[in-house]
Amino acid sequence: MRSGIVGTGRESELGVTVGRMSVIGIAVIVVAACAGQPATPPPAEPYTSFAPAEVKVKSDPDWMVTGFGSVWVKRPQGFVDRIDAQATTVAAEIRVHETGDAPCEGIGSSASAIWACDTGDLVRVEPATNDTVAPIPAGKIAVQGRLVAASGRIWVLTGDGDQLAGVDEASGEVGDPIGLPVACNDLGAFAEVIYVVCEGADRVLRVDLTTRSVTAQAEINAPNWVSAAGSGV
Repeated sequence: MRSGIVGTGRESELGVTVGRMSVIGIAVIVVAACAGQPATPPPAEPYTSFAPAEVKVKSDPDWMVTGFGSVWVKRPQGFVDRIDAQATTVAAEIRVHETGDAPCEGIGSSASAIWACDTGDLVRVEPATNDTVAPIPAGKIAVQGRLVAASGRIWVLTGDGDQLAGVDEASGEVGDPIGLPVACNDLGAFAEVIYVVCEGADRVLRVDLTTRSVTAQAEINAPNWVSAAGSGV
């Protein structure tokens, strides 16, 4: 596993690479020795310098995220597994919703909490206690797998996937949605920018949160997911 995008795809004028991710019943944590954080990213390390570790979970995970010293895995049965990144063991199983006909994909990390979902609602998980907070009605679409944080809000796709809405981390208030030109299915974020993946429309959108507008589009064949960081998208 490497940082950034994993999968196949092609690059565009936005520098976006997207691809499909396979889901397996094992959460894989990749650990690399690192002495400090250099100002300039180092050259890519050879695959043999990484030491993989396997952690068994009880069912097929949907998505995962890192935060607060742990790896967090969303399972379709309504649980989030907290994996201790040092001990490589499941430290907690957290119930975020009941199992039903419409399970919700989606997990994310912000500066203050881990976020999952219950149908269209957001569920906050307190990392200090592993407790959940009352769900926030957000109208999130079911297929959005990444709950991204930017500008003090957790961002979700609503409506038919053609609206982008931010949920205030502190108050739980849902802000006015930003209209999108097409229906979309997943998100990535960095700084004040949200990148929106629109698989059915063959494009990725760049949304500037300061102007609340789509500032660029890239045509990508059936994009499925996207990651954004300071080094690129």
